[in-house]
Amino acid sequence: MGSILQDRTVVIFGGTSGIGLAAAQQAKAEGAEVIVVGFNAEGAERVAAENGFAGWRAADVTFISGALADRPSAQGTAVLAAASAAMEALARGLALELAPVRVNTLSPGTTDTPLLARTLGAHRDAYVAALTEKLPQRRLGTAEEAGAAVVFLMGSGFMNGETLHVDGGARLV
Repeated sequence: MGSILQDRTVVIFGGTSGIGLAAAQQAKAEGAEVIVVGFNAEGAERVAAENGFAGWRAADVTFISGALADRPSAQGTAVLAAASAAMEALARGLALELAPVRVNTLSPGTTDTPLLARTLGAHRDAYVAALTEKLPQRRLGTAEEAGAAVVFLMGSGFMNGETLHVDGGARLV
């Protein structure tokens, strides 16, 4: 019987030293193609070459949180609100600890995605109609708009430790 990692590709963030590197080495020993991600390009490339890993990346970090971080609701979303707020605080802390690596967060408002339809089911249309009446833009955001904001965060070399709100003004009402 082969390893469950045989012929699988694994990506290990923080895989250039310590526990992450040990995990990457063990995954490779179990037959996985390993890609390590670190914050220093030279170090990540060196570690990948020394260990025969399939690849490496050096990366800035962009988290996705959500509007609940600023506006929790009374509809059983306390855990999601806490997780979103914690992610934003984590990004600010990591921006200092990992400098000069940049760490930012996108906080999208309600976005018209398949997840929204799955979550709300038959109630989706009524929810969207009620919400869009309140929003200054009078519509939901799109996945493409949120994606463009992520690209902006990644491309803005002086943006660091920030949360970018792309919510059509929802935080204002």
